[in-house]
Amino acid sequence: MICWDEKWVYMEQQFIIKKGKKSGAAAAIGIVKGGFYDQNNRRTVPTKDLLDILGLPSQSPVFPSYIQDWIDAEDSLKAVTQS
Repeated sequence: MICWDEKWVYMEQQFIIKKGKKSGAAAAIGIVKGGFYDQNNRRTVPTKDLLDILGLPSQSPVFPSYIQDWIDAEDSLKAVTQS
């Protein structure tokens, strides 16, 4: 988990090359935005509730610029499509 807000969790997974000339280099990096949906209450489960269950602190680390850029791009797209 990289960072989170009240609704979304941003996660990163890196696939690292183990052998050869490029050993230690990233072969691929995946970034995922996710959350959990409570069908009974028809809402997204607040991130704080998830963190409490996992025993993790509720304060997110600072959002990296590439994650904030992603969020800003989503907001811009929403503004265009909701007009």
